[in-house]
Amino acid sequence: MTLPEQVKSTETFMVELYDDILLTSKIAETLTGLTIDETLMSPGAIDIISLTADTSTTIQDRTTYTIEFLPDNPIYADSEIQITFGSNINLDSTSCTLTSDTLDVSATCVIVGSIVTISNPFDTTYVGGLDGAANIIVTIDGGNNPDAEMDAGDFTVQTFNYVAGLPYVVDEGTASNLFTPDRGVIFPNTDSSGTDTGLVTETFITGDTNVLYEWHFDISHDVPVGGFIVI
Repeated sequence: MTLPEQVKSTETFMVELYDDILLTSKIAETLTGLTIDETLMSPGAIDIISLTADTSTTIQDRTTYTIEFLPDNPIYADSEIQITFGSNINLDSTSCTLTSDTLDVSATCVIVGSIVTISNPFDTTYVGGLDGAANIIVTIDGGNNPDAEMDAGDFTVQTFNYVAGLPYVVDEGTASNLFTPDRGVIFPNTDSSGTDTGLVTETFITGDTNVLYEWHFDISHDVPVGGFIVI
């Protein structure tokens, strides 16, 4: 017996017991109404291979992201893929531009919060990695890198098949430590001749006390509320 292609309760089973192979004489009452409930099932796996920030790897910059993953099991043509981005990436749009050599040209993409939903991703059934399918590679426009040099967070990819108009999960995978952006740069001030004027003091005489120092510099990126500067 093969389990359903998605996490969905089975149709009902009927059990009958007979005393011979010709099924002429029952030895027990017929048992009906048996099902395998979806709560007893688990989705297949998705290997999330990589996440790349394409146009900038620097903190806070707007960029496109390319994610590569491989689901184990088949997905129908009229299915759905959901990609939940890490909590430290800000997806600031409700729509997205989708680029992929793997998906069908008719695939559409919307963003709600941190979730990217790709509908109708294939023109025929995707057979899944267990049957030798190629990795799925998707580029999504519409996000900003984390505010600081930190892990982007946990990414989750789920695939869904639709049955009678309702989505049922097929495969699921979660991965962390996929992407950490590069820190920004601090620029010391300079005068018109290019001389560094980042540090200004009242005196350079050795041994002077209670000397006032001033640092003049430009920060290339925003410092979030609650952040701090260390000199």
